[in-house]
Amino acid sequence: AIPIWVEELEVVKSIAEEISEEVSKEYTLEQLVGENSLTQAKLQEGFKHLYARTVTEYIRHVRLEKARDLISDKENNLNISQIVYTIGLSSRSYFSKIFKRKYGISPSEFLKNKQQAKITI
Repeated sequence: AIPIWVEELEVVKSIAEEISEEVSKEYTLEQLVGENSLTQAKLQEGFKHLYARTVTEYIRHVRLEKARDLISDKENNLNISQIVYTIGLSSRSYFSKIFKRKYGISPSEFLKNKQQAKITI
C-alpha cells in the first residue's frame, strides 16, 4: 500500500466534507484530484484508510444517507423522484436498487412507513 501522510489525510477529510455538504454535485476523480494536491491513487488510499470505501462508494453512501434523511424528515414532502434529483442522481430505478441494497427496504416502502408512522402519532 502507498504510505499516507497526515497532511494528505487532512486533504482527504476536506474532500469528504465537501462531498457531504454538496451531495448533489457531480464528482469525478479527475476533478477531485485536480482541485487538490493528491494523485488518484493517494485519494483512493486515503478514502479507504479513513472511510473503508472507495471515493465512488463514499459518494454513493453519503447520497443514500441524505436520501434516507430526506425521506425520514417529517417536515419534508418531497416525493422519491424529487429526492433522487436532490441527491444528484438521475435514475430513479438505480436509486431504488442501491437504496434497497443498503437499507433492505425500497424507498417507496420506507416513505410509506414514514407516512403510516405520522398517522399513528
